[in-house]
Amino acid sequence: MIRNLLLVILCLSAMSVSAKDYYERVDSADIYIARQRWEDAERTLKEALRLEPGNILNSMLLSNLGYVQHSQGKLDEAIESYNIGLAMTPNSLILKKHRANAYIDAGMTDEAYEDLADGIKIDPNDIECRNKHGLIALAKGELDVAKADFETILKNDASTTEGLLGMTIWADYSGDYPTAIEYITQLIDKEHRAENYFTRALLYVKTNNLPAADDDVREGLKIDNRYGDLYLIRAYLHKLRYRNEEAEIDKKLAIEYNADAQLIQQLFP
Repeated sequence: MIRNLLLVILCLSAMSVSAKDYYERVDSADIYIARQRWEDAERTLKEALRLEPGNILNSMLLSNLGYVQHSQGKLDEAIESYNIGLAMTPNSLILKKHRANAYIDAGMTDEAYEDLADGIKIDPNDIECRNKHGLIALAKGELDVAKADFETILKNDASTTEGLLGMTIWADYSGDYPTAIEYITQLIDKEHRAENYFTRALLYVKTNNLPAADDDVREGLKIDNRYGDLYLIRAYLHKLRYRNEEAEIDKKLAIEYNADAQLIQQLFP
């Protein structure tokens, strides 16, 4: 009887030590993640998982592990970590969103689309899920789905950046440039960012409102004078006015400042 009791005490003691080591590694991993020490974070998270494979917190640890692996470019390993975590907690919104992000970076947009759709079922008002789901829907040509996503975002907050930009892109894809300009103007009133001025300038070019495009290029370059896409728009405006020498100068600046290669090809085929 005494021997059995001693065995129970020893087992409880061993479990206590194991649990202590587990939580120490969890705490260490949090510190490493905050400092972006990804390799150390990955190592300590794996150690914690080995110490307590049945711990109820392991779903969260697997989410963190996937994030750490994703941050190192280990997309296959990250997806596998998320898979294991979702096997434990199938309705985890954070795991669904994390795995969708990994799928997107891995070029697996159909899989990401499914995860984001699942995320919307879990929380219909989650902005990240709605926004990314809407953007993929646009790429797939599902304009009605995308519109519903962005409208849902705006219904909850009419000034949400994701909603305003999403509706801008949706209207642009739909060929409704005046509506796109209305939405991007609302966003510019909220956020004076160079990329927003670029977006509206490009829309003004599409509607042949060249003076307004000139103004937006000027305002955008005041904010960021190394924004390559703005120089590209200015080069194109010069080209339309047969100012070929000025167009060439701005085109070279655009390339130097990493303007979008696809846009360069479209404007200067």
